[in-house]
Amino acid sequence: MVVVCAVGNPWRGDDGAGIEVAKRLEDKYKVLYCESNPENYIDEVKELKPDKLIIVDAADFLGEPGEFKKISPEEIDRHTISTHTIPISLFVELVKESCGEIEIWGIQAKNTDFGNSLSIEVMEGVERLAKLLRG
Repeated sequence: MVVVCAVGNPWRGDDGAGIEVAKRLEDKYKVLYCESNPENYIDEVKELKPDKLIIVDAADFLGEPGEFKKISPEEIDRHTISTHTIPISLFVELVKESCGEIEIWGIQAKNTDFGNSLSIEVMEGVERLAKLLRG
């Protein structure tokens, strides 16, 4: 089983990119909308014991807005936009024993000001990443 953890704040512009990717994967994978509180989903991930856990979040890795890349657990905290209550690295550490493979995908944000819409560039990146993750 593949589980997608969507991280980010949908009320902070492009920080909602992970949520938007997950919406496009609901029909294929089990999706958990962790938003700003991934720690609330630790027990559920452990119970599900996924073969693969995919974490999707907005990031700042100095890329072009909408660009996405796979980020290692060791470097994720340097690239995520800090709107969640615990670091993604801690979340990964707490669930890794229950998961087969873990992938973390970051989408370069353009604007994280308050508002519920994504920039055009990030929305295009969301579409491309969702297509990639669908296989």
